[in-house]
Amino acid sequence: LLDKGEEKTGGRKRLNNLATLFESVLGAIYVDGGVGAARKFVKQFVINNSERLLKVKRYHNYKSALLEKSQSKGWGNPVYQIVHESGPDHNKQFVVRVNVNKRWIAKGVGSSKKQAEQLAARNALKKLENGKPKNYNNKRQKRKESI
Repeated sequence: LLDKGEEKTGGRKRLNNLATLFESVLGAIYVDGGVGAARKFVKQFVINNSERLLKVKRYHNYKSALLEKSQSKGWGNPVYQIVHESGPDHNKQFVVRVNVNKRWIAKGVGSSKKQAEQLAARNALKKLENGKPKNYNNKRQKRKESI
């Protein structure tokens, strides 16, 4: 059950909500029917569907990948900065930029700071496939650094 605000902001598709729901259902089955019933549920709905579940795009930790790449090149640790935040508390939008090798090279927009940072890291990794980091927008770079 979701409240109206959560429903309107896509709460039904949020992975955290889905994981919590699965944990609750599995816990209720365990409490009501014991470990055997819980094991049967997992076998029927998880193990028997594992091929299909594994085809679903897996979560990738782009921040860790960017950190490893940056350190391997001797550029130090990436720095993330929130440059904009908007929207009501139940539906925030965050814009984050990432600095690699003393250059702001990419941005990310997300409904949480964590998501925006992950998207900024993903965008940075795409740019780094071609070598050294380049500023994402030289004209706006100087103005934004004063923020």
